[in-house]
Amino acid sequence: MSESSKRFEWSGNLVKQLTTMLLTKTADQLANPKTVLTWLMGAMGAPVFLVGWLVPVRESLSMLPQFLMAGWIRSRVYRKPVWLLGAGVQGGSVLAMLLAGWKLTGAVGGGILLLSLVVFSLGRALCSITGKDVLGKTIAKAQRGRVNGLATSGSGMLMLFFGAAGFFFLQDDKSRGSLLLPLFIAFLCWGLAWFLYASVEEKAGEMESPRSGRHQLKHAVKLLSRDRDFRNFVIARALMTGSALLAPYIVLYSQFVSGPQMGQLGGFVFAGAAASMMSGWIWGGMADISSRRVLMLASLLAGLSGLSLLLMIRMAHESLMAMWLFPACYMLLIFAHDGVRVGRKTFLINLGSGNKRTDYVSISNSLIGFFLILIGVLVSTLHGIPVSWLVLIFGSMCLMGTLWVWMTLPCLEKLQGTATSLDA
Repeated sequence: MSESSKRFEWSGNLVKQLTTMLLTKTADQLANPKTVLTWLMGAMGAPVFLVGWLVPVRESLSMLPQFLMAGWIRSRVYRKPVWLLGAGVQGGSVLAMLLAGWKLTGAVGGGILLLSLVVFSLGRALCSITGKDVLGKTIAKAQRGRVNGLATSGSGMLMLFFGAAGFFFLQDDKSRGSLLLPLFIAFLCWGLAWFLYASVEEKAGEMESPRSGRHQLKHAVKLLSRDRDFRNFVIARALMTGSALLAPYIVLYSQFVSGPQMGQLGGFVFAGAAASMMSGWIWGGMADISSRRVLMLASLLAGLSGLSLLLMIRMAHESLMAMWLFPACYMLLIFAHDGVRVGRKTFLINLGSGNKRTDYVSISNSLIGFFLILIGVLVSTLHGIPVSWLVLIFGSMCLMGTLWVWMTLPCLEKLQGTATSLDA
């Protein structure tokens, strides 16, 4: 890496983008469907089947619509206004969740909250597809990984504070107001992020006429068939979704052993936040050197964290597992999962520029969203399968992802050099 690429230059756009990413990542965690929204639905007395839809709705609807949105976005010279629209939608949706949690109960309240999450996910799709493009136009290539990593670490530090504060000061508080506090802070974060991002200076980019849905599909098939690196990246990313799918089953194992104790849950929150705090800067700096290497190492760690759990549960006493084994495995998994996220984002941003980058983001996200729905349906039909088998399957997917990246993906940073100029 050249001396100029090692130096971190604090431009106005960099500070604004970094702070915005910090706020939005924190807001995402404070409205996490795996924890906050699930607990809130339980307190509202919502039916179990509504709770079961929280994670699939959030993940799939954040990605699937991007395929159709990309044509409209490509027709715009400036992408920042689209991001602001998505951020406004997400902030408004969090406010709707807050009001539903405060005023409503039962199936009606749960249904309104789930509907708000649907709208939230659509706004998230807009921000996802445009955020990477604006980042590519405003931040030098050699600094993008570290910007992403810094935001991830900063968000982890804030969540570490929130988790510890909730565990020590609100441990026995079961009031509705306490459960709504994270959503209120998330709403404030989205508002601050909107106003800050509005001041980012974006230069004009490429513009194309909007494409029909049929044309979009033909274009996606053409791109996947002709662009080998992109096709291999999508396959690798699909395999690496195992790093996200593993997390709930580590928590389930812990519940089987120690029961749903608040102290053990606090251990998971603390472990996850600590992992995110450490992971961002480590993975970000490595991604600026080689995002391919980050993908391989992070996916390998994710697979090993799941597979090692299957071995260690037979060798440790139950009390020992409850104290440190499960949170330790969870911490390693979150550290690895953050590496997968930083690595794939940096790789995809560096793989293309302009509208081609927009195509890469929208098509890959839509395909992964569809893949996650298929995985969810498959797991639902196999609901009687032992949890250990699911851990084995998802852990093996991560290991296969490592092998696939090693066999098929190039090191873009070596091919392109470490130039610090911005893309068009």
